[in-house]
Amino acid sequence: DPRILEGMRMLLEGWGCHVVTGPGSASLAGQPVPDLALVDYHLDGETGLDVIAALRRTFGPGLPALLITADRSSEVRAAAEALDVQIINKPVKPAVLRTAMTRMRRFAPAAR
Repeated sequence: DPRILEGMRMLLEGWGCHVVTGPGSASLAGQPVPDLALVDYHLDGETGLDVIAALRRTFGPGLPALLITADRSSEVRAAAEALDVQIINKPVKPAVLRTAMTRMRRFAPAAR
């Protein structure tokens, strides 16, 4: 949803983040290496885990990623765990998101 995407952009930019958005993995080609990927699970034609896998193929396997989803199924949790991806459940609370982002960046590999 473009409105949600714009709201997330405004929140993150308010925290001083440089934000690049897109509807899926193909739209992010040619972008600089991200510090962190925040990816929604339900996307058109692919899942957020597909996007994270594609980003890691492009930018390196150590790219930190957070999956944002309302899906609380054990299948999604297991698939995220297999990719070493933390889940944040919707509705997203800004304090929870900021804490998770800070933690992910602190423990991110220095080189990818």
